[in-house]
Amino acid sequence: MIDNESLELLSTVTGYASAFLALLAGCLSFISIKNRKRFGKICLWCGAIIAIVASSIGFLSILVNGEISSREKAFKTTHPEIDASFTVKSTEPLIIDLKVTSKNNLPFKYNYDSFTKDMKPIKSVIHIRDNLFDPRKNQNPLTIEVKLDKEKVVEGIVIILFRYKSIYSEEYFNGKGKHLIISGKLSL
Repeated sequence: MIDNESLELLSTVTGYASAFLALLAGCLSFISIKNRKRFGKICLWCGAIIAIVASSIGFLSILVNGEISSREKAFKTTHPEIDASFTVKSTEPLIIDLKVTSKNNLPFKYNYDSFTKDMKPIKSVIHIRDNLFDPRKNQNPLTIEVKLDKEKVVEGIVIILFRYKSIYSEEYFNGKGKHLIISGKLSL
């Protein structure tokens, strides 16, 4: 399977090549009209052959552009798939490292909340807006340092509600996303 960058290059090259060859075929045909002798017939045949090659390359360009469009649509209409876990980084102050791995390398927006037993909130930082993560540009897995209020943790139970959605969710999924619940019991 050809990667997307190579397809883009092939699309550009075939587009320019078909236009150049069509121009060349037209010039040769024009020369054949002006020159009725043997040279004119050769130009006419060469122009016809080049025109066929140009149209074939143009058809290839159309196919490549269609493949690029279908790949872009498939990319945009697929939900991100992630996996997540956390480990304790520090107990004083209580900090956990939340590691989020993208399984299909799709960019996503995310937000999270932290809870303890009976879903009581324990965060020390309030998140106002979604964050963006693009695993194609950033290091995968994403590591988020989560600071928690140790006094609010009941029986060492920590629950992270990680909400995420495609960056194209407004356009293709009515703004809907998914969530993942990561839980564990800490030794404090």
